Amino acid sequence: MSAKPSPPRPYRDFLTPALHKRFTNAALLTLGVCYLEAVWFGQWDIFWQWFPFGPAGLRTSLLFTSVLSIFILRIAQLHIGPRTTTSQVNTFLQYLLNWPFQIVNSLLWYCISAWIFGETYIWSASSSAKLSMVEVGKSYERPRLNERPMYLRAVFISIGVMQAFWHLYYDYDRVKFPQGQNAVDGVLQPTGITVMVNRLKDQIRKNTPLLPLRAGASLIIGSIFYGLFLRQTIWNWTFTFAKTWHSLAKNSRLSAVPPQLPDLVGRAFVESILMLLLWDFANLSFDLYVAESPMKKGSPLTDSSTDPNHSLIAGLKAKKEVTRNFAFRELLIITHNIEARRRAIFRDINRPTGSTWSQILTICLGELHAMTKRIQDFQQLSAPQQQQGGQTQQQQGSSQLPRISAPLKQDPILVPVPPATSRYQRAEQQLASITASAAKSLSTPHSPSDNNSTAADPTKLLRDPARKLLTQGADSLGLSKETQATLAHPTAPVTTVVNSYLLAFLRSPFGPPFRQTFAARAIAVVTGAPYGAHTPLLASISSLSRLAIASLKEDEYGTVSKDVANIIRTFTAAENGIVRFVSALQPHWTDVEFDDDRKVEEVEDVLKALREGLKGLVNEFGEFADELGLGMGEIRAAKEVVGRGVVKEKQPEKEKKKEEAGARQENGRGDGGQQQKGQDKQKEMAEKRDRGTRQDGGSRERERRTVEGRGERGAGARSNGNAHQQQRQR
Repeated sequence: MSAKPSPPRPYRDFLTPALHKRFTNAALLTLGVCYLEAVWFGQWDIFWQWFPFGPAGLRTSLLFTSVLSIFILRIAQLHIGPRTTTSQVNTFLQYLLNWPFQIVNSLLWYCISAWIFGETYIWSASSSAKLSMVEVGKSYERPRLNERPMYLRAVFISIGVMQAFWHLYYDYDRVKFPQGQNAVDGVLQPTGITVMVNRLKDQIRKNTPLLPLRAGASLIIGSIFYGLFLRQTIWNWTFTFAKTWHSLAKNSRLSAVPPQLPDLVGRAFVESILMLLLWDFANLSFDLYVAESPMKKGSPLTDSSTDPNHSLIAGLKAKKEVTRNFAFRELLIITHNIEARRRAIFRDINRPTGSTWSQILTICLGELHAMTKRIQDFQQLSAPQQQQGGQTQQQQGSSQLPRISAPLKQDPILVPVPPATSRYQRAEQQLASITASAAKSLSTPHSPSDNNSTAADPTKLLRDPARKLLTQGADSLGLSKETQATLAHPTAPVTTVVNSYLLAFLRSPFGPPFRQTFAARAIAVVTGAPYGAHTPLLASISSLSRLAIASLKEDEYGTVSKDVANIIRTFTAAENGIVRFVSALQPHWTDVEFDDDRKVEEVEDVLKALREGLKGLVNEFGEFADELGLGMGEIRAAKEVVGRGVVKEKQPEKEKKKEEAGARQENGRGDGGQQQKGQDKQKEMAEKRDRGTRQDGGSRERERRTVEGRGERGAGARSNGNAHQQQRQR
């Protein structure tokens, strides 16, 4: 009895070994930088300073241990999609409430890395640097604690803390995949070590100018923090540890001035730059290697599976974000570059869960349906009509409630008051009448339109005599109309002042973390949260359109043709939905720098992919619209979507031509400006002569036609007269 074949392996079984290999390559490349810095740390010796099987090799291994901490952090927090929080403050709250482990993890591993780096440098320094824990001194002196290594350790660890927050702020955990045509070009050729080194050089050149600034700022902040908060604590801990091996005086105290001499600060600055350079190199090498296409020896990862299509579909359905992104990228490469795998997808129709094409179609269209649902949910939540409708219904409901008691009496509550005899009593009666009038007006029901009028002028709540009395009192006090309006709206000035202060704060250098920009809100809705599904969206659109077009020649059973209409409808609806959403999205009140520019790069990438996909589908299947079940209106709508993309592509060309024309005009204003003006004048004169000639010719032609017309009319009249005379004679 033959053994049952083993089930196909899931996609992660092929992805994990590939990621391990890339991690190893990045680590080996970083090992070379560790060796160079180990040579720099060593004391001058013509042989032992660089010989790898000696102190240089030991220092290299210690520095590599420091870098391994960063690689562990990157693997633990790896993600592909961009963060889609709407503001930097929102990002901080997201980390604090939902991802606190990432903050602790980043702080822990960067501090460990900085501590190992600092210990390696202190151990490797020469005796002239005076970085030993204890200063022995002369024979008759007791050993004393040395504060110089304490300061260096504190500075290195403080730089590690700041680098951890830098890491989180700029989202170093993200590995950015290439998009568009770059995602499919040249992926069949394996990337050599020379190409990777050249890419790393380019990235390092971009980041190198910032290293001294980052090191200097970290050094200043770390020195201040050390002097104000950490100095005494570190001294006490070090004294407790050092007195075990050294005979230290019990009354050892700190000096009044920290020993941050120029040579020590200079050493800390240089070594801080080297430590930051090592960290940046490790992060960049990790990004470049992990971002490589999911290929193995020029073939997709799933080619080594017993059932490649099953393993690929398992990756597309995976719940982990990293696995899904790699699977969608492999699908994109297969559909654009590998014909054999495309034919295998079309032929695989006898699966219990459905054909391979139907499953890929469902998964890819599911990404577009999810995006459309996010847009609809956001529009429903942000629609103000619902709130207004709810208020209107509430008011109508309250007005339709049955009355359960008699109306309020209008009779005076108090007994009649005797007439006033003094000025004080008359003033008291006038105040009582004003209060009674105001209370009666407030208790009288009124329509919603009255609410708006009283909001504009609160004195309308009073009756005419009371309002007249208040106006006369304000005029007698000499109050201006502006002051009276301000007193009528006591909360208006406060609101105006608060709003002005808020807007001024948002426009200040401290305001950007609190701004909810238009681009961030649009990206969050279109691509999803907390990490945007940018790669799955683009890969789904491009893969479906490519498979549908290739099916004309490669689909032997015709399984794709019946779904082309659904693809065209979904693409058209998705593009129209995104366009309507972006055009209707209102900027947040904190987005004080919004300049009516509604073009967002990530959203434009999705629109471009939809338009290009529709263009290919309409060009190939437009003539078969009736057979596919597409109406003329649907084809027209798809062509309108394609036309919007063509117009947007032509706009940059027109702007470029305008810029070139402007540049030519600017050049003409230079040394050859006078000559250009003379030529322009000559051209104008020639044009005037031509216009005059044309006008003269036109006038002569009109005269000739007039004369001919008159002659014709005269001839006609004469012929009519002769005919009439002949008739009379007859």
